[in-house]
Amino acid sequence: MERRRGRRDQMAETFATHTSWNAQEIRTRSLEILEQMRIRNGEEVLEKYPHQLSGGMLQRIMIGIAMALQPELLIADEPTTAIDAITQYEILEEFIRIKKQKNTAMLFITHDLGAISKVADRILVMNSGHVVDSGSFTTSLSMPMTRTPACWWRNDLPSCTATARSYTERRVPMLEVNNVCVSFRSERQEKLFGTTRDQVLFDVSLKVPKGTCLGILGESGSGKSTLGRVICGLLKPDSGELKIHDTSVYASRSGRKNLQKRLSVVFQDYTTSANPRFRVKEIIAEGLAARERNQKIRLNRAEETSRLLELVGLNASYADRYPHELSGGQLQRVCIARAVACQPEIILFDEAISSLDAHTQVQIMDLLHELKEKLGLTYIFITHDLTSVTYLCDEVLFLYHGRITEHIPVSRIAETKDEYAKKLLASIIEFD
Repeated sequence: MERRRGRRDQMAETFATHTSWNAQEIRTRSLEILEQMRIRNGEEVLEKYPHQLSGGMLQRIMIGIAMALQPELLIADEPTTAIDAITQYEILEEFIRIKKQKNTAMLFITHDLGAISKVADRILVMNSGHVVDSGSFTTSLSMPMTRTPACWWRNDLPSCTATARSYTERRVPMLEVNNVCVSFRSERQEKLFGTTRDQVLFDVSLKVPKGTCLGILGESGSGKSTLGRVICGLLKPDSGELKIHDTSVYASRSGRKNLQKRLSVVFQDYTTSANPRFRVKEIIAEGLAARERNQKIRLNRAEETSRLLELVGLNASYADRYPHELSGGQLQRVCIARAVACQPEIILFDEAISSLDAHTQVQIMDLLHELKEKLGLTYIFITHDLTSVTYLCDEVLFLYHGRITEHIPVSRIAETKDEYAKKLLASIIEFD
C-alpha cells in the first residue's frame, strides 16, 4: 500500500479503475468491505494512513479490496499470515464462499498447512525452486516421506490442549503493569482542537516473574501493540504504572533509562527492523554499542559478533552478509542476536514469528526456549497465534478490545471459562 495516501483514496482508486460507480457508491461499498472484514469504526479507518493501522487490519483491508470485485481468478499470496485465528477462520470461510458462489478460480500460496487443507482442492509442493509433490491434498499426505519433506506434513506444534511447563504463581515479579489506561485523540473531531479521545486500554494489569514467558494474545486491533509500547517505555499511559524491579518507569527520566538497560525488543517485520545497507556485523553492533554504553566497557566486537552468531545457530561467515542475502529465518535469528547483544533481562517479542513458515517457526521457538534457559531471560511474547503460545509460554493473557478477559496458566488453557478465549480455541485450524 502507498504509505502517503489514506485508506479512502486507495480503496476508491481500485473501484474507480474497474467500475463506473460514483463517489457515493464507492464510499458505501468501501464501508461494506470494512464491515465484512470485521473492522470497527469504518468511517474513521477510511481517513487513516497505513502506518496508523495494525498489520492485521491492513491485511484484512487488502483481502477485502481483492474480493470486492469478484474476480474470475484470485491469487492469494500468504493472505492470512499476519491475522489472528478468529479472523483467519472467517476470511478462509469467505474465500470458500466466493469460490463456490462466484465460481472463482483461486491460486492460494501459503506456508500454513492448516489453511491450505481448508481451502485447496489440489496441492503443489515446492522446495528449492522444484516441484516435489502435487495432487489432491489427501494423496499428497499419503506419499512416501522421501518425496515430500516430512517436516512439512508433521504436526510440529503441539495442540492447544498440550500440557505446558509448570506455572510459577508465587514468584517475585520482575515487571509489573498496574491499572494502565491509554487513549488517543479521536480522529472524529468536530473542532480543530477537540478533546474527544478513543480509549484503547482499560485498567490493564499484569505481572511477569523472572525466568518465565508471558504470552499476550489478541486479535488485530485489540491493543496488543499499544500495550507493548507502554512496556517498552515508548508510550506513557494516561494513568496507571509500569514497574521493573519495583522501580517506577514513568515517574522519572532515570526510570526509563533503567528500563532501557534491562529490556530489548524483537519486531515482527525483520525486513524493516534491519537496515538493508548494514552488514550483519553492523546490525549486531547496534546491540553491542548499547551494552558498551550501559556497562561503560569496551568490547572486542568481532569476537562478540562471532559468539552471538554461534549462539543463535549461525556461523561466523554470516557476519559479512547483507540482509537480502539471508532467508527470513536467518534474518530473524540475526535480530534475536542483536536483542541479546546488550545483555537484557527481558526481551519483548512483538509478533516475532508470525511471518515465518511453520517449520522455521518451530526452529526459532526452540532457539528462544534454549536462550531463555541458558541466559536466564524473561520473555513477553505478543502474538495472535495461540498455537505458538502453547509451545513457548508459561502463562497467557487474553486481550480483547483493550481489556484483559482472561489470565491463565497455559497448562490450564483448555479449562478457560472466558467466551472470547473459547471462541479463539475453537477457531484454531489444524490438519490431521
